[in-house]
Amino acid sequence: MPSETVAILSNKGGVGKTHIATNMALSLAERGLQVLVVDADWSSASVTRKLGLSPSKTWTQYFQGDAHINDLIQRAPFHPNLYILPGNTGELSIANMDDGQKSRMLTTLRNLAQTARGDIIFFDLGAGIDNRTLDTALTADRILLITTPQDLLHGYSCLKALLYRYLELREQRPSWFIPRQFKPMVAVNMVLERGQGQRVVQTMRNLLKNYAREQSTRATLPFSEPDLPIVRGVWGEPRADLPLDAWCDVLFVGEIPYVRERFILAELNKLPFLRAFPNDPAAQSIRELAAAVANFPLSGTRREAPKPASHFWDRLASLVGSPEAVARM
Repeated sequence: MPSETVAILSNKGGVGKTHIATNMALSLAERGLQVLVVDADWSSASVTRKLGLSPSKTWTQYFQGDAHINDLIQRAPFHPNLYILPGNTGELSIANMDDGQKSRMLTTLRNLAQTARGDIIFFDLGAGIDNRTLDTALTADRILLITTPQDLLHGYSCLKALLYRYLELREQRPSWFIPRQFKPMVAVNMVLERGQGQRVVQTMRNLLKNYAREQSTRATLPFSEPDLPIVRGVWGEPRADLPLDAWCDVLFVGEIPYVRERFILAELNKLPFLRAFPNDPAAQSIRELAAAVANFPLSGTRREAPKPASHFWDRLASLVGSPEAVARM
């Protein structure tokens, strides 16, 4: 079974995106899923840096042709079910990759998800709305935007840019793009009271719906292909005869209370928040968010019994290492 992919993004730094990504991954790993976190912040390598990892091989070796993608994956020290595909901080050639490199990287990520035998892959993206970041997000089955109450407009502008880029790619149809209804998930960090996150997301939803109505003329153009392929993804392909705002929405999936100082303390100690403060209300909120994002119940199991850890990403070479797969990557 192919791995589900979730892209996690924000429009600015400091909203807790990487903390939430790594802790959601740890939460699911602790509950029996095999989880991979891809450090897809192409300029800062946030996951690698915040967890204090010193990998011998990163995206740098991949782009230089010195390593296959499966050579980069390593087990994280915090749980045997948790794996990291690390990045490299301050690598200008990666931060400024050209279109050919970007296409190769996005195709690799799609092939990785299709071929690997794990449960879920998180793409931890860099902050911002450049095409490289947005395209990586649109490669995933699901998209999760992290924002805060004070960054509502930044969050909305990220959704707006993501929708605009989605419409461009919907016309271009690159091989790595997954056409589906536009329904990104949103989680709100640093809320000061219960229910604040849902109000923030409702405001963002209203703004995005208004923007979608403005774009409806462009969005209702029919597809050029007479028969659309069946694709993976949590949402089906939108009908071409429906206006954009009919299948464009924002899904509220959770809120996390304000504990910024504790997040910083966990980072200083190079620990996931769930390990540093396992009983904090914010930790439970992250567990609930992870369950919602992965469609995994808080009790019981969603899939068959988990596979032994030694049979997951450690076996990736045998799964995607064939000459045909290597050629695709």
